[in-house]
Amino acid sequence: MKKIILTALVAVASLTANAQVWLGGDIAFGTKKLVSGGDNLTTFTLAPQVGYMFSEKFGLGLDLKLGLRNDAAATIAATNALNGLSVDPADYAKTTFGFDVFARYVFAKTGIASFFFDGGVGFTTYKDCGSRIGVGIQPGVKFAASEKVDVVAKMGYLGWHKYLGDKSTKGSAFAVGIEESVLSLGVSYNF
Repeated sequence: MKKIILTALVAVASLTANAQVWLGGDIAFGTKKLVSGGDNLTTFTLAPQVGYMFSEKFGLGLDLKLGLRNDAAATIAATNALNGLSVDPADYAKTTFGFDVFARYVFAKTGIASFFFDGGVGFTTYKDCGSRIGVGIQPGVKFAASEKVDVVAKMGYLGWHKYLGDKSTKGSAFAVGIEESVLSLGVSYNF
């Protein structure tokens, strides 16, 4: 019995020897032209984040997303939805709340820069107009500003979303590319 416990302790110690907890977050700002109306949809998202790196290559994380959108564009997009046009609920929700659970894989490291992919699942609820679940990956780069502080940038997205709402917003979408809310900058503190 002592050998089993000792073996388990050695295994846990070796697994966590390179472990690193990080706290931080991202700030994202974006704008896009709506289908009609001439106004732009402006978004601002704040996403506090916590994560745990099991090794230099692999980690797990969780972020919460709080978003705000401008009123004028939201009103135009809501009118489009009422007129039977299919619109993304993100286009007319004034506030959003969501979370993502993700795995981080670091595929290259050079000097102070580490290149990674965050892949996982997320849920977002749009005030008064439904919600969205999704699965996807997002590339990023992390620059070590010091031993404890990193600057993180993420851009682009490849994934799938399912909208859960009324008839005008139900459906699913496959998304690839760069759009608002997928370009973000952040800072993290490593323990």
